[in-house]
Amino acid sequence: MPNVVWDSGNSRHLRERGRCRAVEVEEIINATCHTSRRQRLAVEPGERVKWKYFGETCAGRFLVVIAEDGASGVRPITCWPLVGRQRMRYLGWRRTRKTAR
Repeated sequence: MPNVVWDSGNSRHLRERGRCRAVEVEEIINATCHTSRRQRLAVEPGERVKWKYFGETCAGRFLVVIAEDGASGVRPITCWPLVGRQRMRYLGWRRTRKTAR
């Protein structure tokens, strides 16, 4: 389970946007209750590796979380609700992922 790194910048961003709570972000990154899908994002040379997580919280909310790798762990950047086709693709992936195990 990756260490989720919070600082004043990303904590403030989550509070200001109000789209998701810190505990929900951690549930997605750590795949606490449901399997999360992690997709590497393209970045410029020299930038930190960034990830897009698709997942479902323990309370049943579907979210997308953007985070970056750091020396201390994974630092969340932003998040938003997972809806529409992306949600359907995630659920389809999760179904095939569970049967493959």
